[in-house]
Amino acid sequence: MIFLPNVGYRKIAKNNVLDNPSRSAIYQFIRKTPGTDFSEISRKTGVTPNSLRYHLAILKIMNKVTILKTTRNTRYFENSGSYSGTEQVVLKYLHNKPTRILLQLLMNNPYLTRAQIERTMGVSGAGVNWHMNRLSDDGLLTIRKDGRYARYEINAEVVPHLEKYLQLYSEEGRT
Repeated sequence: MIFLPNVGYRKIAKNNVLDNPSRSAIYQFIRKTPGTDFSEISRKTGVTPNSLRYHLAILKIMNKVTILKTTRNTRYFENSGSYSGTEQVVLKYLHNKPTRILLQLLMNNPYLTRAQIERTMGVSGAGVNWHMNRLSDDGLLTIRKDGRYARYEINAEVVPHLEKYLQLYSEEGRT
């Protein structure tokens, strides 16, 4: 039995935590969509935000889910120990369509320059720099100076994760 502040005692234990239909649906969605965020969970499961907060708190307390806090939101993962820190960061970025397209572009064409990426994606130079700095800060790619140009390369330890998940996210047409 657990005690939840402002809620009181509930007969929730590890063996019955998923007996609640809403909580079970939330957990199954997180398992199927690792790295998902709060709004996507609410939208896809139909659980209202207040109920979702409650159920996510229960799932976290019972160690069914783990979280990755980012500057913009929190990402949720099944707490099975199967997602490394790097893998969680990769999954976070794959939920964003422009970043996913950019990562796919760099997988297929390593060492592109900012100008080449601008032309291919139709994104401004400032936009490319913003994406590349975020990806570099999170350890997903390396920025190499080549004279007056910067060239971008996905880090070797990230490649297996991208190979594993890029196709899944592209096929499902996530936005």
